[in-house]
Amino acid sequence: MKIAIISASTRTGRQSHKVALGLELALTKFDNISTELIDLKAVNLPVFEEVMDKAVVKQEEIKTLHEQLNTADAFVFVTPEYNGNYS
Repeated sequence: MKIAIISASTRTGRQSHKVALGLELALTKFDNISTELIDLKAVNLPVFEEVMDKAVVKQEEIKTLHEQLNTADAFVFVTPEYNGNYS
């Protein structure tokens, strides 16, 4: 089974990315599971840019993200906590 772990915070100083890395490490201990960490901070999508007018989207990056998500059997979203609740 291939699991895509999506590190969903793009903020500077984010802590949830450490959780995503820890989850990836924990899942590698199982022989029947492969993982792929998708860091949305590293993916160039304008919706995640703080300054939208400076964002440049490359079709190759979108195709790569699509392939990563399309080949996964399952998704785990790791998101930060905001005001004591889910994002």
